[in-house]
Amino acid sequence: MKRLIAMLMVLCMFVLPAMADTVYPLTDAPKLKVWIPMDAGNSQMYTNYAENPVWQEFMRVTGVEIEFDHPTYGATQEGFAKVLSGNQLPDIMIEFGDYYKGGVEAAYEDGAIHDLTPYLEEYAPAYYALINQSADVRKQFYTEDGKCLAFYLYSYEPNPAAMSVFVRADWCREFGMNPADLDTYEEIGAYFQAILDNKPGVIPFMPTLMASDAIRAQLWGYDLTNTFFAEEGKATHFAVSDRYKEWLKLYRDWYTKGYIGIDFATTKAAQARKMFAAGQVGCILVATGNAYADAQAAGIEIDKAPYWLQNEDMTVHTYYLGVDLNAGIGSVVTTAVDEKLLPVICQFMDYCYTADGAIFSCWGPEGISWDWVDGERKHNDWVLNNPNNTTSVMHNVCRLNYWPRMKYADATCNPNVIKDEVVREMRTRYTIMDNYQTDWYIPAGVSYTAEEAADRDKIMTDVNTHVNEMMYKFIKSEADIDAEWDNYIKTLEKFDLSEALDIVQTAYDRYMSR
Repeated sequence: MKRLIAMLMVLCMFVLPAMADTVYPLTDAPKLKVWIPMDAGNSQMYTNYAENPVWQEFMRVTGVEIEFDHPTYGATQEGFAKVLSGNQLPDIMIEFGDYYKGGVEAAYEDGAIHDLTPYLEEYAPAYYALINQSADVRKQFYTEDGKCLAFYLYSYEPNPAAMSVFVRADWCREFGMNPADLDTYEEIGAYFQAILDNKPGVIPFMPTLMASDAIRAQLWGYDLTNTFFAEEGKATHFAVSDRYKEWLKLYRDWYTKGYIGIDFATTKAAQARKMFAAGQVGCILVATGNAYADAQAAGIEIDKAPYWLQNEDMTVHTYYLGVDLNAGIGSVVTTAVDEKLLPVICQFMDYCYTADGAIFSCWGPEGISWDWVDGERKHNDWVLNNPNNTTSVMHNVCRLNYWPRMKYADATCNPNVIKDEVVREMRTRYTIMDNYQTDWYIPAGVSYTAEEAADRDKIMTDVNTHVNEMMYKFIKSEADIDAEWDNYIKTLEKFDLSEALDIVQTAYDRYMSR
């Protein structure tokens, strides 16, 4: 909790930098080829970001013409590999660290990307001020040897988890229940049983466990997250925890009782949403704005329930508050670019960290995505009442949602959330509470050497595959948890999970001692 409070204090003190000395639009800027995966919303409306008026305005405002290179939607990894194997890399690549084996440190050692550090203070002053605002923030952005290799998305304010628990408010009234009281696994289980007793043919719960945010929210009540975490400073992984074993037993019991849909292992989030809106499912975990939009369209009454705990007095140490660097949404400048162009490229990338640029990237451009109404910034009909798409789509289309930038919280600027006060209130409810802390959460800024990252990733490929396979088998009783748990752990050891834990521990210790 101390770390959480300290971070919030830093954020309260930090003020977005004023417009940097750089004058936009830039003059004589080069045309840049940018590799960037296209998000789901834009892919429904355009074949290329260059067709989107928001991105067109971004190019006009910055003075930089962009040639966008998008991998095939749903095949980003394959598209990334194809680009790397080509004759020449694009100038800028977004989400690079997620796909390059060993991450940005390995890419730098391989000679694939530039070190941006020498150029930031002079040519990207807004970004430089951000990443050096404090020692705690600085260590998220720099490598162990003091290099900043990318422009990263950074959340300026707490961003309450989008993934929320939703139940049918009308059914709760019918059952004599209050959604706010469904705060333990026992209480939500009673709601599931009431559905079985009173709603023939309805599946009480569709968990969609392959969605990272969804499984993370379901594990919190056992003081777990869905990856590595540092329990009292010691690196561990949820899949070998005895608490995970107990969580599996709970879900096995729920599945046996009929609380969980038999097709949960293959049901994706989009299908679960449709089933919930159609009254075929009684509880899902989904993004707040999406759930509300679905409910409005279907004419059903829903409400948000708390994240589940084993008991109301327990403390969760692995909560993700969302105030930090997002290494996934980061941009690198490849060595296809001549070094003499790095100053102007840094000026271009710096725009979205300035006060004006942060508004543009998080809200979209004035006159296209929003207008001033009675002195307040309001999204317009193109976003809120688009004849072709809901705001669940338009919230990506109307802004630079997957571009490295200074990010405001969704409750501040996401049209899918702020279009309705009910949605805004739902998004922030049950998110920042005394019993949800971040003590064991491993910051995204923890960095690895190229060798460490490669070794860890190789190990975790096999580990994650086995964990996912066994999770479904244990829950569906295709494997007996008690009888086969020891063999399951031995298999993870055979895959060298303990070595991966040592790597994470070493990197975490380095980070904490900076």
